[in-house]
Amino acid sequence: MSVADGGNLWFTDMGSNKIGRLVPGFGIQDFSITTSNSSPFAITATAPAGVAVLWFTEGAGGANNIGRIGVGGSITEFAIPTPNSTPQGITVGPDGNLWFTENAGNKIGKSSF
Repeated sequence: MSVADGGNLWFTDMGSNKIGRLVPGFGIQDFSITTSNSSPFAITATAPAGVAVLWFTEGAGGANNIGRIGVGGSITEFAIPTPNSTPQGITVGPDGNLWFTENAGNKIGKSSF
């Protein structure tokens, strides 16, 4: 889970292949990921609350991607070069780069955005 865009709570929904946003006083909004069985696992904002972009991992279902979602729900997916790496954890480091685990690849991935 991650807090962004004015205090809304963002989360991954592995079972339904969606990213969710809980908006206080409104409810839950779902955003479908186009890659089937992507099994989104973790999500992080690129900066503290008020940010316009979040990043998430897709790997438990074999998708092997890092995804980006804007607060409007637009999703873009980026393939990880390591085949079948099963990305899971993800965060933005103090160096401004995106860091993620490649569990099956036995690596830590890094990307600038």
